[in-house]
Amino acid sequence: MRIPLLHADFEHGSYTKIAKALRKIWPLGDQSLMQSQNSLAIVLGYKGLHDAQREATPSFSMPEGAVSMQRIENAVAWRMFVRYGLDLLFARSLVSKLHFNELAIAGLSLEEKLRRIAELDASRGVIRDEMGYYAGAREPWPEQTPDLLRKDIPPYKWAIYPDRRVFLWSKLVSQIEMLPEDFAEDLRQAGKLGNGSDAVVSFMMDSFVPAACQPLKDALASGALTASVEGPRQWTVKWIVTKNAEVLGCCIVAEKLGGIIPRVFAPDGGAAYAALADLLCGEVVPADLTAEQGDLVTEHVWFIERSRLEQLKAGRRSDLLDSLWYHDQFPHSVELYRGQEGCRLAGQAEFSERGQAYLATSTFDAMEQQRMLREGAVFETFELSQRLVEEVGTERGIPSVGNRWHDAVEHMFAGRSADVEAVMGSPAGVDALMAAVLANISASELDVFVDQAISECLPVRYEGHTEDDDDLVNDRRSALSNVDHLGSAVLASMPSLNSYSAVSLGYMMLVAEGEYPGSRYQGMVNALAPTEWARQSRLLAAMLIFDSKYGSGIVRRALLCAIAPVLGTGTKNWSKAKIGMWYQSACAAERRLTEGAAQLKAVQEWRGVEVEAERVRSHGKFLRSGDPIPATKPKSPAEALNEMFSMTRSSSVFVIQAKQDFTSMQEGRR
Repeated sequence: MRIPLLHADFEHGSYTKIAKALRKIWPLGDQSLMQSQNSLAIVLGYKGLHDAQREATPSFSMPEGAVSMQRIENAVAWRMFVRYGLDLLFARSLVSKLHFNELAIAGLSLEEKLRRIAELDASRGVIRDEMGYYAGAREPWPEQTPDLLRKDIPPYKWAIYPDRRVFLWSKLVSQIEMLPEDFAEDLRQAGKLGNGSDAVVSFMMDSFVPAACQPLKDALASGALTASVEGPRQWTVKWIVTKNAEVLGCCIVAEKLGGIIPRVFAPDGGAAYAALADLLCGEVVPADLTAEQGDLVTEHVWFIERSRLEQLKAGRRSDLLDSLWYHDQFPHSVELYRGQEGCRLAGQAEFSERGQAYLATSTFDAMEQQRMLREGAVFETFELSQRLVEEVGTERGIPSVGNRWHDAVEHMFAGRSADVEAVMGSPAGVDALMAAVLANISASELDVFVDQAISECLPVRYEGHTEDDDDLVNDRRSALSNVDHLGSAVLASMPSLNSYSAVSLGYMMLVAEGEYPGSRYQGMVNALAPTEWARQSRLLAAMLIFDSKYGSGIVRRALLCAIAPVLGTGTKNWSKAKIGMWYQSACAAERRLTEGAAQLKAVQEWRGVEVEAERVRSHGKFLRSGDPIPATKPKSPAEALNEMFSMTRSSSVFVIQAKQDFTSMQEGRR
């Protein structure tokens, strides 16, 4: 591809400016300005400077957007590769430092056309939907991929060799995507391509695959491997920064494992990435035993990743340290000491995983868990052994080594819930809950509560307005119609509740099913049938705690544990007030169980990745690898949807558009 030039490129000095920039970065020895101008002409597709000057024209005949600056720069890099033998990726990095936007052709480029369109849209207040772009995007997959896989390239998107070189599929793809249409002819003229049927693939194996490999430490330090490693996200390098933007050093964090390696590396990150390379290769990073004691750092420090550090150093975000999120906080369980020769870490809890020492960055509060077992209202309905309480108070409480409280309480709640659900699904369970509701729940108090709750769920005017909004009024009328319909069905199925209003019962029916008036899926709650014992029991159970604060919805398992005594499970002494306290206490325990489950799940995921890495190492070919390279061409989201619709048509499956009616839920049309 020859890059078109205008007389103006020479007359206005644009060509000379680019030649001067090329002269500064030329890697093949020093050049004079004349030599640099001649080299520039060659990589632009001409025989030399005089040929470029002779072929320059007064104006362009091509339309706007007919060329792409990206293609132009790729073509220049390709000529550097063919003519001067420079590595293609290295040549592309050199080209990015030149000023090709100074050429006249840049004014007609596709990029410039899109920029002008964007400016025009912005001036008109037009926002373009990018969904089409994302729906049509697909994972890069060159047509030579099957042949390359048969040639025994690493079948992974990244793979670490035993000599600590890392193969990056993305680098190989980048080189292939830079090839011009007539690349084979260029290579043959340069004597770099044979005549066999697999000559192109052999050329890629000899030239592109080695260039797609680099030392592991360099790949980590440059960020080339960051995107790939972020899949498993085993370890991350983070920098310790003070509020005055002083960088104290960096550390290696295993976020999913909940630990930090007890060592502070130099701020430049070189030693940290070397240590990270050791970890990826299955080795252990020793703690820094030479660091002096130093003084405890009491000022607030941040813990930021590479991208934020680069923004801070470049001065692009002067307010960066004022707008960091909670996950940028330095771990509260780790102490930082600063001495004359550097910093060191100390922690409240230490643990070891696969021979590597860590300081715990997150811990279960064992003392709080022990207090909850002793004082939590819901636990008085269980029989607790003193041994369990003592064990919970003495353990280390680190997610990576598990948590006794979590296991024990999960077992208790799961067992209690199963027992209660078994009773609730029977007429006897309904009778017991019905008796409790009739004896403890005032119809008038329930009506007052429901009326206030509906007013909050279904306002008729916007805040600050003095008149009702027609749309809000219509929404309220429709939702209340559904509530009344559900309540009437409850009265028909459970006549013993005839002292309660249909609206109150309909509201509680929605709440018991996890919805509320006006919620998105309120219409999915079906009317209650006379023999649906489990649903009837859930309704009655919800009525027993109607005035408890259940926020966005009832916590089902907490409710089951709270009403267990009503059904004869656990303690026999209960009251409405106690049920409310038990429910609130069970909700608090459920929140801790949910948080703990998320931490323990992350630990299991971390360990699963390490087990897979160990399996890969056992084969001897690689030390660690990423996801496999797709063997077939990946589909874009749009293509996948089209294929799905084609399959439905060929399988005689019809797409039905349903119209939802809150009162009947039966109507639909094809």
